[in-house]
Amino acid sequence: MKSNKAIKVLTITLIILIILLVSCVSFFGILKHNLNKWDNILPEYSFSKELSSARIFSFNVDESTKEVEKNTETEETNDTEETTEENVDDSVDVNETVTNDGETEETENSEEAGETENSEEAEEPTTEEVPVNDQSVLNSENYKKVKKIIEKRLESFGIADYNLRVNEENGKIEVEVPYEDGTDKVIDLVTKTGKIEIVDSDTNEVLMDNSHIKSATAYYTGSNSETAGDENSLDIGIQFEFTKDGLSKFKEISKNYVETIDESGESKIKSITIKIDDEEKYKTYFSLDGNYTNLPIPLYQGVSEDETINEDYRECIIIQDNINSGKLPIVYTLDSGIYIEENSNNNVIKISIIVLIVIIAIISICLILKNKKIGIMSLILEIGYIALLLIMVRYASVTISITGLIAILASCILNYYFIILISKNKNKYLPALGRFILSILPLIIIMIVFNFSNTVQLKSIGMILFWGLFISIFYNAILSNILLNCCDKENEKGAEK
Repeated sequence: MKSNKAIKVLTITLIILIILLVSCVSFFGILKHNLNKWDNILPEYSFSKELSSARIFSFNVDESTKEVEKNTETEETNDTEETTEENVDDSVDVNETVTNDGETEETENSEEAGETENSEEAEEPTTEEVPVNDQSVLNSENYKKVKKIIEKRLESFGIADYNLRVNEENGKIEVEVPYEDGTDKVIDLVTKTGKIEIVDSDTNEVLMDNSHIKSATAYYTGSNSETAGDENSLDIGIQFEFTKDGLSKFKEISKNYVETIDESGESKIKSITIKIDDEEKYKTYFSLDGNYTNLPIPLYQGVSEDETINEDYRECIIIQDNINSGKLPIVYTLDSGIYIEENSNNNVIKISIIVLIVIIAIISICLILKNKKIGIMSLILEIGYIALLLIMVRYASVTISITGLIAILASCILNYYFIILISKNKNKYLPALGRFILSILPLIIIMIVFNFSNTVQLKSIGMILFWGLFISIFYNAILSNILLNCCDKENEKGAEK
């Protein structure tokens, strides 16, 4: 009997210690010494714009020009046709002149020689300044397309709470997002078109473009670079998966762009260059015996420092999202970025925390007065539940809005109700779980619907209720059921004595 009692006391003590440990981690964090300060290694809470500072970015259609090689083929063709016509029209006169006067013949020949020289000079490549955005693409249809593509990019990158406004008359874009880590990456999500070209390294002939690419995926792998700093260094980049036609084209390229040996024994390499947004990123060639189905592009090679790895990988994620969301038909440039700080938001959070503490205190007093020892244990269990829920909200990157704060409060009340059901059913957890699920079935349906919403306020409710219910079921099955049963049996023995 004494051994059973000792086991129960040990079990109760162990559960309480676990709850206290989890609560300390959740409320105070896990601190790590970094230079002259202590940093919390737990992820930061993700707040919506209403509960945090915000950034507003403004973008304009790029009105600059770029230098391109002038296409003279059409002009040369027209000049040739005109010259041919002139020769046909003047052929009779020239023949007559040659017959009657030899000197005149020499003059005509010298003129023809001059024309030939001018023709050769015209064939030399020239450049010209052209607008970055042709006037033909600046229309409302493309502005609407830009809005859809940027929406996809923001959501793929994990920025769910945003306001995007596109002026369909002049194309001006405004993006409002919460101020947090990674906010500045919005600039690359809007100003980078996602244009992909695979070109011949020698002639610059475009071999493949976006139409041949099915998807892009960011990756990292052990570095094969000769300049790698250590054994743990990584190559970070993106990998292209091709469409059916693109794969066929890529296999043809992989057979032609290889290293060959000529008759004199000299090596000759025919290579391709991958361009992203008109910037050369990688140059490579293929093996004759290779069977290629995708194209990995190591944009960063021999990376070894943790901070650099994270930043470089994030850059690859942006390129991945830009390509997968679609190529922007219009090039944009950043106009301004405004930081907005809302002091009232801190008051909302403080008030919400105070309200939550007051409600927990009222519940606790009621439980202690009614159930005494069981009431105290229920209070400890409730605190542990709140701590776990807050940790999960951090790691799941759930955006906390004003409605989300209400959802946290609702989750705490529901968990308290579940604890009451367990205490009433004593050692029968499954019947208590069945009653609990049936009683909140309408709320479960609402939770599922809200999780598929595109509105941040509704999705915040859905996600918090989901994780709250998930944690409540397993937390109460493992800890609450055991702790309450141990206390209940001790109370029964005290009553028998």
